[in-house]
Amino acid sequence: MKKILVAVDFSEIAKESIGHASVIAQNTEIELILLYVAPPNPDYIGFKSFNKNERQELADVLHKEHSQLQALAHRLVEQNIQAKALLVQGDVVETILHEAKKMHADMLVMGSHGYSGLSRAILGSVSEGVLRQSTIPVLIVPSRKE
Repeated sequence: MKKILVAVDFSEIAKESIGHASVIAQNTEIELILLYVAPPNPDYIGFKSFNKNERQELADVLHKEHSQLQALAHRLVEQNIQAKALLVQGDVVETILHEAKKMHADMLVMGSHGYSGLSRAILGSVSEGVLRQSTIPVLIVPSRKE
């Protein structure tokens, strides 16, 4: 195993997912790729045009998220774990699967919020979609909701 892609959304369960991936990568040559998938920019997918202020607000949010992601990767590097951060805009499930393939990841690690719905009660819609479509092993870290 050389690369593990960790899907991150800045939630508590994402932090736990990074922790589990870190345990796997600790004292190895395995590289962790922290991936945050931001929503696609509506300007580019035809929903509506934003004015200059709205565009700047979106850019500021993306910059903040990118900085947070870089900080997470930096903390791992400080623990002698190979890590890098990647922020990509797009559909969450499709983008996670695409980036895993593009990066030649050997495994995916992600959390599950366990939001409502019969089929989503255990996994959640994103983790369920990734698990169903992935061609590589997927480690789902469950939410600790009581």
